[in-house]
Amino acid sequence: MSFSVSLWGAMWLAAMSGCVTAPAPERLLEVPEFSLVDQGGQPVGRADLAGEVWLAAFIFTSCPGPCPMISGHMKEIQEHYRDAPAAADLRLLSFTVDPATDRPEVLRAYGERFGADFGRWRLLTGEPAAVEALIVGGFKQALQRLPPPEGAAGPVNILHAERLMLVDRAGWMRGLPDPYEPDKRRLYAMVDAVLAEGG
Repeated sequence: MSFSVSLWGAMWLAAMSGCVTAPAPERLLEVPEFSLVDQGGQPVGRADLAGEVWLAAFIFTSCPGPCPMISGHMKEIQEHYRDAPAAADLRLLSFTVDPATDRPEVLRAYGERFGADFGRWRLLTGEPAAVEALIVGGFKQALQRLPPPEGAAGPVNILHAERLMLVDRAGWMRGLPDPYEPDKRRLYAMVDAVLAEGG
C-alpha cells in the first residue's frame, strides 16, 4: 500500500510541477560527415561535435517569415539550459540555407541580434553545393528556392524545414522536435532523455 501511495504521490507531484518525462527516442539516421565554418570563420564538422548532443535549426538571415521565430525559439532553448549542469554538452546549431548570402560575418551579426551565446550556439555556413548536399542528401530535409513573382522586386524566398533536429553524441538523428509548442515541455523531455544517456 505504501508503495502505491508513494507512486501516485510522485505522479501527482510531476503533474503539478508541469514535468514531462519521455523515453529516449530511437535512432532515425546517421548524420554524415560535413565541413562548414561558423560565424567566426572557424571550421566545424561532425567530428568536432562528437560526444555532444545538439539541436539543429535551418534558417537564412534575410528570411521574412518563420526564421526569426525559429531563432527566437532557439534563444528560448538556450536560456532554458543556460545554468543546467546536466546540459553542459548541449549545443545549438543554426545551418543557413542561403550560404551565398550568409557568410560568417553576416551570421555573426544575426546571432548577436538574437542574443546567441557563441560558446553554445553556433551559426554555420559553407560552400553552397556542400550546404545543399548536407541538408538535402544528408539530413533528408526539404530545400527549394523560389524566385519572386515575375516583375516583382525582392529577395529569393527559400522553403526549408521548420522543425529542429536532435542529434545524439554518436552523431545519430534522434528526432525532429517542434519548436512552436508553446511550453516546450515535450521538446525539453526529448532533449533531456538523450542527454541522460551519457557519453
